[in-house]
Amino acid sequence: MQSLIRTLLRFRNVILILFLASLAIGAFAFFQLDIEAYPDPSPPMVEFITQNPSWSAEEMEQQVTIPLETGLNGTPTETSREAIKARYAKAFAQFPENKAVLKNRIAVGNTVVDHELVIRAPGGEEFEIIAIYTFKDGLIARVDFAK
Repeated sequence: MQSLIRTLLRFRNVILILFLASLAIGAFAFFQLDIEAYPDPSPPMVEFITQNPSWSAEEMEQQVTIPLETGLNGTPTETSREAIKARYAKAFAQFPENKAVLKNRIAVGNTVVDHELVIRAPGGEEFEIIAIYTFKDGLIARVDFAK
């Protein structure tokens, strides 16, 4: 043990340089790690609480939850103001006589869900969509559509 201490003291400059190099490499490696204490692998979600006193839980699941999840699966998502404007401009350029009738609206926190009836033209094709608007600082931050 004494010989080890003597050797370390004799080469103290080399030992100090190795120690500082190890410390620098360790600090670099530490700051390069992307570790969360509790990682959340799931995508961002919106929670809806719906109640209908005349339906059982199973009926609510069949009539509301399953169609909503099915409709939202793989829906296009817009995240920037320009992307939202471009999407609407394209839709209205292709179908200038579109008309949307708001059938129902649910507002939960910073999220608004609109159930709309879209009419392509007078007497034209009709279909229903769900538009989910997420707001940040009073502006639309994200829009999800489901047909």
